[in-house]
Parts: sequence; C-alpha cells; structure tokens
Amino acid sequence: MGEKFEMEAAPAEIQELFDKVDEMGKNKAVIRFADGTFSDEIGPSKLEAALGEAEEAETVLINGSVTEKVLNYVNQSTANTLVGTKEGKGFEASDDLTVWFAEVHR
Repeated sequence: MGEKFEMEAAPAEIQELFDKVDEMGKNKAVIRFADGTFSDEIGPSKLEAALGEAEEAETVLINGSVTEKVLNYVNQSTANTLVGTKEGKGFEASDDLTVWFAEVHR
C-alpha cells in the first residue's frame, strides 16, 4: 500500500467538510453521496453495513480517529475520499483513497 496522505492545507471544499465533522457526534460517521447529499449520522457498529449498502458513496466523514478497521470499511466502498479527525491505530493510507485529517490539514 502506498501513501496518498496529503500534507498541505486542505482545499476550501475539504475545509467545509471539516466544519461538518465538528458538528457531528463524537465517533459518528456520515456518508456524502455523489449527488452532494449526506446520510444521517452512523454509529461505529453500523458503518460497515451502511457503506456496503451505499451505492454512490463519494466521501466518508468521521468525527474521531481513523483506524485500520474504519479504513478497511471505506476501502471496500465506492468512496474515494475520507475526512477524519486524526490518524488512529493501524492506519495506513491506500493508493485508491485520499485522506484528510482536521488535526493535520486545517
């Protein structure tokens, strides 16, 4: 797996998503779909199922650490961008996913 971990400040669109993450409940996730709409907040135990059912997931927002487990769920979905609070246990970026962390890219 290669590193596709952006180190520069995030573009305006991602900055807006950081603001949305700030408004979400702790350890909750939201899926942004290709049409620009958002899912309801999803708890950690339901994230895998929600991503499996989401046919046009574009971006996943996580208000919490992005762990290896979360990353695996997102990599199995159609999402190509992940916006989270910070890097978590076992995190390793993949070539197919662009990752932004509020803690690093704000």
